[in-house]
Order: sequence, then C-alpha cells, then structure tokens
Amino acid sequence: MAETSLNTDYYSQIDRIVNYVKRTRQGGFLFYSCNPPSGIVQINRDIVDRAQIKNIIISEIFLSIGDTNNDNFLFNIREILKNKPRAVIIANIDNTVSNSKNQFIKDINNVRDILLSYNTPFLMGMSEKNISKFANLASDLFSRRDRGVIRFKSIPAPSQITPHTQALETREDLQITPLTDIQLKIQLLEEQLKKAESQDYDLKQITGDIVVELLGWYIKASLLDKAHSLFSKYKNDFNLEDHLKSIKTAAEYYLSTAQWDKAIELYLKSRKIYNKMGDKKSLAEVLVKLGQLNENKNDLSASIQFFTESKQLYEELGDIKALAHILNNLGALEFKRKRWDNAQDYFQKSLDIFEKSGDIFNQNITLENIKRAKEKPSETKKDFRHYEPLTRNAAAVDENKKEEALQMVGGIATPASMYLQLGQIAQQNRDFEEAKRNYLEALKISQEFNDLYSQASTYHQLGRVAEEERDFQEAKRDYHESLKIKQEFNDSYSQSSTYHQLGGVALEERDLGEAKRNYLEALKISQEFNDLYSQASTYHQLGMLSQEEKDYPAALQFYTLALPIYMQYNDTIKAENTIKNLLILMITWFQSTGSENHITEAIDRLEISGELKNLLKEMLKSGIEV
Repeated sequence: MAETSLNTDYYSQIDRIVNYVKRTRQGGFLFYSCNPPSGIVQINRDIVDRAQIKNIIISEIFLSIGDTNNDNFLFNIREILKNKPRAVIIANIDNTVSNSKNQFIKDINNVRDILLSYNTPFLMGMSEKNISKFANLASDLFSRRDRGVIRFKSIPAPSQITPHTQALETREDLQITPLTDIQLKIQLLEEQLKKAESQDYDLKQITGDIVVELLGWYIKASLLDKAHSLFSKYKNDFNLEDHLKSIKTAAEYYLSTAQWDKAIELYLKSRKIYNKMGDKKSLAEVLVKLGQLNENKNDLSASIQFFTESKQLYEELGDIKALAHILNNLGALEFKRKRWDNAQDYFQKSLDIFEKSGDIFNQNITLENIKRAKEKPSETKKDFRHYEPLTRNAAAVDENKKEEALQMVGGIATPASMYLQLGQIAQQNRDFEEAKRNYLEALKISQEFNDLYSQASTYHQLGRVAEEERDFQEAKRDYHESLKIKQEFNDSYSQSSTYHQLGGVALEERDLGEAKRNYLEALKISQEFNDLYSQASTYHQLGMLSQEEKDYPAALQFYTLALPIYMQYNDTIKAENTIKNLLILMITWFQSTGSENHITEAIDRLEISGELKNLLKEMLKSGIEV
C-alpha cells in the first residue's frame, strides 16, 4: 500500500482500510495515525464496525505488560487467530510501545516473518511519534513492500458523525448495538457511575463497586485520559491495604503510566496477601509481573529472583506450560547478563518441556535461542536508539552493490534507515566521506517525510563522523541538533549517548568544565534507567578527565566504579584499558608525593575483587610505561 495524502476525508480512509483487508490474501502491516492520538480508539471502533457491515471479521487484541515478550505476544496472537479473523488490530500498541520503553518495537521486528506466515494483516494505530520510532527501530519490518501508512487528518466531532455511526452511539437497544464487548462494558459502568454519583452514594462504596472495575476497562481499552481523570478523582477512596481488586487495578494504572516503582509497591502488597491466603496460582502470576517490571527497570538480579520464585510455584502446581515459558524468560535474562552457559541451561529445560508437549512452534523459537546463546555474541551493549550495523540486507553491501542493496528493501522509496546502515558500514571501514554521503541522504529522506524523530539518530551519526575527522565545531553542531530533537520528543534515554559524545568533544578541546558537565548529565540519565554499561563508559571518561585535572582521588574512584561493570559484562578490552589507566594513575599520584613504595598497600585497599587486585600487582611488578 502506498502512503495516502493528508486531504482524504475520514470515512474514505476507514473504507480504504476495510477494503485493503477485504482484498488482501496475505499478511502485512498497516500503520495509521491521527492527531490527537487519543482518536485511535474511535478509528479502531469504526474500522471494526464498518467491516462488520461488509461481513468482514476484524478482531482486536489488547496487550498488557506481560504480553510484550515474544512468547506471550505470539501465543495471544495465535489464540485470537483461532477465530479466523480477516485482520487483527493491535488496539493499544501506542501505550505498549511507551510502557516497554520501545522494547516492544524491537520484539515485534524480530518476529515479523512469523507474523507474516499467518497470512493475516496486522493493523496498528499510533501517534506520529511512534510511527517514526517504528521506521527507526524496526527498519526490517518498516521497509517491507507489504507495509502501508495512512494518516488521518482529523477525527469527526459528534455533530459530524455519519448517520450509521451516530446510530451506534445513541441506540437505546444495547442488545443490537454492534459495539465490542469492552466498549459495551465501559458504557454500562459509566452509566452506573453517573447514577451513583447523582444519588450521593458513599464514595468508598462507589469506588469498590464501580470505579475499580471501570478503571480496569479504561486501561484495557487504552483510554488513558479517562483513566487518569477517574483515578485522580477517586484515588483517596481506593482500599490499597487489603482489597485485592483495588490493589491490582491501581497497579495496572501505574503500569499504564510507566510508574514502575509504584506498581511494584502494590504488586508486593498483593504478593503478601496471596501468600497469606495460600493462593499459589495467583501468587505465581504476581511474581511474574514483578519479574517483568524489574526487567523493564533493567534490574536483572531482582527480575531473576522473582521469576525463580514463580518457577518454583509452577513446579509445585504442575503447570508445565507456564513453567516452560518461565524457564525461557530466565534464559533470556541470563542471556542479557552474558551468562551464556546459564542461558543455554534454561533454554534447554524449556525446550525439553515443549518437545514433550508437542509444541512445535515454541520448540523452534527455543532452538533459535539456544543457537544464539551458543554463539556468545561479543556485543556488550545495545543502545536501542542505534541500528545493528550489519543486517541481513546491509551485510553484503559493497561499493558496487549499493543500488542492488537498496532494491532489496524497496528501491528509492526505502526508509532512511537503509542509508543510515550503509553509512555505518562505511564508518566502520573508516571511509568517512562515504559514511557522510549516506548519512546526508538518510537525513534528506527523513526531512522529506517530516520524520523528525529519525533525524536525531542521523545527526548523532554525522556528529561521530565529524568527531572522527576532528572537525569538532561541526561535531558539536550535529550533536546539539540531535539533542534538540530528542528533547523535543522527551526521549531521555537516548540523550545520554549524545551528552556522552559532547563530553568527549569538549575533552578533546581541553574544555574540562564543559566536558564534566556533559559527562555528568549522561551519567545522571544512565543511572535513571539503570543502564550499567553506559555508566561504566562515563565513569571511565570522568576518570580520565579527573586525571587531567590532577584530582587523583576522584579519578581513582571513577576508574574503580567502571572496572567491575566491564568485568561483569565480559568486556575484556575496556576492562584492560581501565586497569592500565588505573595503574598509571596510581604510579603518577604516588610518585608525585614520594610514596611509590606504598602502591601495593594502596591496591589492597581498593574496593575491587581480589582477582583484580592481584592483576594490578602483577602488572606493577612487570613494569608499565607511564
């Protein structure tokens, strides 16, 4: 499908989507957006209703936080496909993308071929901002020929609703109103709430009997404005001490607004209650939620702890299916921690269960996980704002096959991401002129399509090229342009890498004060997101900066903070570099005070492992050039 122009009216756009579903006999991905994004709920409803008139079944799937890993997501998709719909709307994908901090975009990109194999189109309504993120972060999916984008210029006000739609909104006979079950339940609960409020019922009773349930349905339908208004009004009347339904619904509200710590606090309360009740099944489910939430916070140790507790309960309950998925999740967490043997062990146990149950689909997924764990990828960090430089399309690209590579992902209509990948390949080969040409082409395409968000990554890469060429003024201009866009989109996480690069430029220019300001800003963000690896890189740079300032105690502290993290992530190259810098620092420092004979004693006092202390002593003994 080609992109539509903005001047097509609302209902012809709805019909266009329905006709696309009616015509197609294969899988594909159709994105649509509107302003404001809250109008997506009405668009989804009108698509379903208009399709129903034409005897076309389009099903909606609502994702919760637990559905955003590939196993759960694909399981739920397969369940809804049992009804044989002609298309599936991922109804609350806009929130899912935000709540998963964009991880869901990468997850759905990883399973795109599986989704296509179902021969069912997937419809996804979201904000312009998130469509740009898909183009940026899921380039393999977004560059397909079976991908379409439709933009709704506006959503009709009630007075503009067509007679058909108006009848759906006002009909008294709810038995024949073709609303979805969720919309019907919301409508009935809203009427009950309005009646209860008009009769001055006790607020706590209203909350317990109506508000809690209505809030849950608002969240499920992604009506976050209504959810926020309702929760703000009745928050003080929620029983968050011992009323399980209130606790769980409030926790879901905090999930929907990405307030992880508040959600965790409430799930821990429900955990305590279920444990006291002896309800092992509900307790296991809550533990899974806590595992997923802590994974979102990148607290992998806590996540593993909660998943392990849930594993033990599912073993006691004999729930083999749930156990297999928990084992797979534990394998994925160990994979993130670069503990390859542990990951393989969990994946293998998961595979054994899937084989016994005859689950071919999950067997294939788990076999792929085992293969990846055996490969022990050397990459120690993935910045979710950057592309993997060698995709299956870009890997084979050389100077003579550029056009051929572009055709592989859609010719001249390819999203800017392809040029960005070509630029990265050239940059890796230190062909900076070629890298710059490709980045500028990517920037041009992004600008033509008003894709402001994608421009941020391209400006960042242009800054890196300029930095490599030691054109520091140009590098700063590009980095600041990237930073400006990221701030406009309130994209805090990826600002960290740009602040870090600006710190490096300032350090090269000997502007130590400016370098420190940028490094500390980068550190603040990476700490906020619990991104340990990025913290290590910034700690190391702050160590170098402090060493330049001859603030030796500060430099020592920063190096010793960076070193254990590099060791944890098995990044031996950066760990060795930090060890060398640390030793040079100590020699320089102690020589300046005439205390070089006490370096060994000082090493023993460092807050690092005994293994690292012995390594420093061996290097000191063998001699190192300062």
